[in-house]
Amino acid sequence: MKESIADYFEKHYKISGLKDEDKNDLEKVFSLQSYEKDETIFKENEPGDRMYFVFSGLVKIFLKELDKGKTIVLMKPGDIFGEIAFFDRQPHSAEAMSLVDTEVFILDLDKFNNIKTSNPGLALIIIDIVLKIVAKRLRGTTRKMYGLY
Repeated sequence: MKESIADYFEKHYKISGLKDEDKNDLEKVFSLQSYEKDETIFKENEPGDRMYFVFSGLVKIFLKELDKGKTIVLMKPGDIFGEIAFFDRQPHSAEAMSLVDTEVFILDLDKFNNIKTSNPGLALIIIDIVLKIVAKRLRGTTRKMYGLY
């Protein structure tokens, strides 16, 4: 049986004690999408109305004009991408492509906006997860900029 979104959250983000209502709501707002190897997930300048949580596989985030598609970052299970465009309501600033057969949980902006009203506690859990991941990335970027690793 395929892992549920609630199990995924508990495994990757150390979220425990979700109420049954929260688990049901997670199943309603997230969808699982499969991508074949080398399939485009989104292109630069496309609307950023979805956020992606990598369930399995590997996703390359890149800029086409940067050294012929040089990879900016690789996303593995537990990573998220598309979150910046999702929250600032701007088009994607890069492209995403699966490097192997990949599955992602997708959070649609309209569904997220609905959950903010119907289950604000769950919306805060999702926001908290995203903020922790973005903060970790920012710390890593800062360390790289200053040669700390």
